[in-house]
Formats: sequence, structure tokens, C-alpha cells
Amino acid sequence: MVKDDLVTTLVTLRFVVGFLGEREQFGWWQSAFLSAPSRTFLAHAFAKTIPLAQYSGVTAAAARVHDERIGVGSVYHLFRLPEALEQMLFRAMYEPAMSSDAGSQTGTRDMALAYLAGRNGKASIDAIGPTWVGDTAAVQTVEGWTRVSSLYLHGFRSGTAVYPYFADRSL
Repeated sequence: MVKDDLVTTLVTLRFVVGFLGEREQFGWWQSAFLSAPSRTFLAHAFAKTIPLAQYSGVTAAAARVHDERIGVGSVYHLFRLPEALEQMLFRAMYEPAMSSDAGSQTGTRDMALAYLAGRNGKASIDAIGPTWVGDTAAVQTVEGWTRVSSLYLHGFRSGTAVYPYFADRSL
């Protein structure tokens, strides 16, 4: 059950943060995979798997920006997770209910921000840029991701890009 909660949390966070970070919202990355015109465009090539195509596209775009800011190696962030967890998320995206529920949080900017606000985490007001959240074991906990939600919420509301990450030591 905890794994199911974690998978649901991560898939939804990827949709929400991915949507908010896109160029039409806050412009932290220059993709538009979750916009209405993109959905129409993707329907021609990915008729049966539009949500998966959107999810994969926005994940790759956001991962690139996060990797540039944080670095790669022994660190994890919302868009680059341990391989076993990545596989669970990918499999979950094949469940229509999962992709529909997660994607429903991205109808508008206000809906997506409300989702993050509803996660009830406490964020440091001075968080900016790469921000250490906890050790790599915390990647497997919903509580760790609650803090990540709060950091992103603070970043979007303050207009300051924040890139939360997990590592066994602060970089």
C-alpha cells in the first residue's frame, strides 16, 4: 500500500510540477507537452497513449533542466529517480485511471498550485536553486515528497526556480 501511495504521489507530482514548469506557466523549461495544442498534435502519433507521451516528454524536459542545475550521479530528483522506481512509475502510466487522475490536476495553473498547496508540507522560505531535501533513502517515502511539493510551491509562488534533490550528503 505504501508503494502504491508513493507511485501515485510521484506520477501526480510529475504531471503537476511538469505542467507548472512549462513555458506557458512559469517557464522553468521550454516544453509544452501538457498544453492543449500539444495534446492535439500528439494524438496523431500516439492516439492510444497520449498521457504517456505527455508524461514522458515533460519528464525528459524537466530532467534535463534539473540535471543541469543539480548535476548527475548519486543524486535523485523528481524527474530522475532510482531505476526500480522509474520502472514502477512507467508501468503505472499504462493504467488509464492513473494517468487520468494525475493529469486532471493540470487543467489550470490554479488547480496545479492548489494540488501542491494541499500536500501540507513546510518549506524553507529562502529556498532557491538546488535545494537538498534529505538522504537517498527519503526518495522512497511519501513524507520526503511532501517537502519537495512545498519547495516547488514556494518556488512557483515566489517566481524563483527551486530544484529539490535527494543525496546522501548536501552538495
